Amino acid sequence: MSTASLMDRAISTWFKPVGIEDIIDKLNYLWTASLIGFFSLLVFTMQYGGSPIHCIVPSEHYFSMKQVVESYCYISSTYAVPLEKDIPRETSEREQTQINYFRWVPFMLLLQAFCFHIPSWLWNWLHDHSGIDLIFLTEDAKNLRGLMSEDRKALVKKLSNYMLERLGIGEQHLAPIRIFCFKGHHGSFMVVAYHIVKACYVVNAYLQLHCIKKFLGANDTFWATQV
Repeated sequence: MSTASLMDRAISTWFKPVGIEDIIDKLNYLWTASLIGFFSLLVFTMQYGGSPIHCIVPSEHYFSMKQVVESYCYISSTYAVPLEKDIPRETSEREQTQINYFRWVPFMLLLQAFCFHIPSWLWNWLHDHSGIDLIFLTEDAKNLRGLMSEDRKALVKKLSNYMLERLGIGEQHLAPIRIFCFKGHHGSFMVVAYHIVKACYVVNAYLQLHCIKKFLGANDTFWATQV
């Protein structure tokens, strides 16, 4: 089996949706992660296969010095100077506005895309170990709309019996996994797991905003509104 086939199988397995996600889940782990991953690949291609930086080179030495100057600028510390200000002469002034993050942008974007998948992977893992087949419940519940009386009653009875058994009504069925000290049954386990995963999405979004601010060296929380 070729390497491309193995990678395709691995990606399709890791990122395959369970089928029980809502629009917020897909916005995080699918659309946002895919968009960030696309820009990571784009920046990576330009950075290592194209021209990651452009420098002003005297016209008389343009072709002979351009590549050397741009390579030197790329691996050296870079500092920002507003157009309306003069270039600072003191080294200490230049160090205050140094830009060191641009070489790490594609890797940072790739890490962000990975982090947006973590809550989804956690949800899939918790669902697989919960003892409740939510896919079975949701698919059969959808099928109820297209059934007539007798078939509808039979399916409703089937679903109700399954829920009574899984939710531990009549006798107690402990969930296979206990979250910390929480001794829950199957139904309670899924409720707790659902809220934990939703909290992970919120925490992930907040931490990523905070990390971006630190990564870019911004001091103001609302720095993006000033760009």
